[in-house]
Amino acid sequence: MNSDPQTIAVGETLTCRIALDEQVVSFDSIVRHVDTKGLFIERPPGIGDRLVPGSEMLIRYVRSDSAYQFLTVILTHEENAEAPDDPDATIDYRELPLKLRFPNRITRYQRRAYDRSQVEGVVKYRTVDKDIRTYRGYILDLSAGGVRFATRQVGFLEDGLNPVGMLISISLLLTKG
Repeated sequence: MNSDPQTIAVGETLTCRIALDEQVVSFDSIVRHVDTKGLFIERPPGIGDRLVPGSEMLIRYVRSDSAYQFLTVILTHEENAEAPDDPDATIDYRELPLKLRFPNRITRYQRRAYDRSQVEGVVKYRTVDKDIRTYRGYILDLSAGGVRFATRQVGFLEDGLNPVGMLISISLLLTKG
């Protein structure tokens, strides 16, 4: 995976958002080409013909450290697109990739203070109040900011309590030290 937030690579998936007819449409697209003229992405099926030059589009993409976004504009169609063999035929612009303006500024919109590490291990947890039951789960990832884990034992959530802000005691057993 590309780790430089300022570089977008051919074949990379981008999530695009655009306003069409008073509604916001979101779709994923693949980068087809990058050169000095702009960024070229695949047209989405179904709405590709409604994406016209001059329309603003929000582009989002994910890197290992965070998620990034930038605002761009759909540029005009390529003037020198390959002409069809038949001189009377017209070029169907719906088949051409979308040409986007390079971003002026890329914004980091999901900040992560610490890198997450994929580790294997077991987590044991319990509430810090008078409940003495201990529940088990498995670690999904770990960082200096915390641990993300999954469990099949709902435990103290069965009581219908809102877990946000609840103090819990956690012990971790990592399989690789």
